[in-house]
Amino acid sequence: MVTNDVVARAHPGRGTAPATQIPAQPAGAVAKTRPSLSARLEDACLAACMAAMAAITFANVLARYFTDASFAFTEEYTVVLLTIMSLLGAAAAVRGNRHIRMSFFADRLPERWRTRLEAAVMLSVAVVFLLLAVYGTRASYNEYRYEEVSPGLGQPAWIYSMWVPLISLLIAVRAVGRALRVRRCNAE
Repeated sequence: MVTNDVVARAHPGRGTAPATQIPAQPAGAVAKTRPSLSARLEDACLAACMAAMAAITFANVLARYFTDASFAFTEEYTVVLLTIMSLLGAAAAVRGNRHIRMSFFADRLPERWRTRLEAAVMLSVAVVFLLLAVYGTRASYNEYRYEEVSPGLGQPAWIYSMWVPLISLLIAVRAVGRALRVRRCNAE
């Protein structure tokens, strides 16, 4: 695992120490540091998306059970909410340094090289999501310009697709911030 124990030691409450140094916490343990406003907002949006998806699906199940008809058009909302939820989950993973990683080789590097590798990985994550933001913006603008509508509800398609570039930009900002914190702590 590419860890950032330099960040954890230099700035308690920031970063994540290696898994071998963190004692196992019982399920439901509360963190000692209070998350930032933006982190709480992201988490609230994640919860709202999940609640909306559950409500839509539950209403659809009830409608099918009692009337033998379905709200097929609600699938559009569910797909958009799932996309938003996935991207917000990626932002939360980058924010908390809990993103998926392959650590076999990185764990065998000296600490200085591990932090450099993590900074490089975070910068590459930022580049990928900046590209997604740029191309997603172009796609959303084209949907707006050509007045494309969704197939089920006939709503403007750009309303659904505009969330991809916005949240991709958030992920890129989170990744750059993490890379800068790693570099700063590596210099100390």
